[in-house]
Amino acid sequence: MMKLTRNIINEHIEVFENFQYYHTILELIENNIKTNPDISIESCKSLFEGISKSILSTLDVNYSTSEIEDKTVQQLVKIMFKKLKEFTEIEELNYISVFVAEIGTIRNKRGDISHGRPSPKEISSDVDFAVMVINSTDNYIYYILKLFFSIDSKTDNKYKYEDYEEFNQWLDEQDSAGFFSSYSFALYEMDYIRYEQELQNFYPDIEL
Repeated sequence: MMKLTRNIINEHIEVFENFQYYHTILELIENNIKTNPDISIESCKSLFEGISKSILSTLDVNYSTSEIEDKTVQQLVKIMFKKLKEFTEIEELNYISVFVAEIGTIRNKRGDISHGRPSPKEISSDVDFAVMVINSTDNYIYYILKLFFSIDSKTDNKYKYEDYEEFNQWLDEQDSAGFFSSYSFALYEMDYIRYEQELQNFYPDIEL
């Protein structure tokens, strides 16, 4: 059911290898629809949180987990959208933030994993409702990822990536968390200006 999200992640997995992790959440969403609808809905919330954090950690050089650890999922998504707007033109997406807030509310009231519940639960989501939430999540996450993956430098690239193998290798080693299969290439494609600055710092005495 999360076909759009799965496909767009797979299309960009070569550069954004860390996004493969989200297949685990997609499986939780899909595998629990009929038997545990609230787990599927709770996993949708987790997907919004995780994708937002990954986008922020990629686009924001000053990203700090400590600054967002107490944010609600709605606040986190709004921060992510604000950062995306610095790189690309996007429509006002308040309705997505409202949708995400509702998922958070449902999770707090009905979630099976993060909050222990007495048995039997007083209220549970039915399958049709979960399917509606899942389909909306798939469409919204797909759109967010499409924006993120399409970000490109608006300037003409002065330096060719393949000409600086030593520097690229050094950049890749800076990605200690292993977020990217090639951090240097991701930086070159998504934030060329920063790539150029790092390149000039790496070769301060060489005329490039």
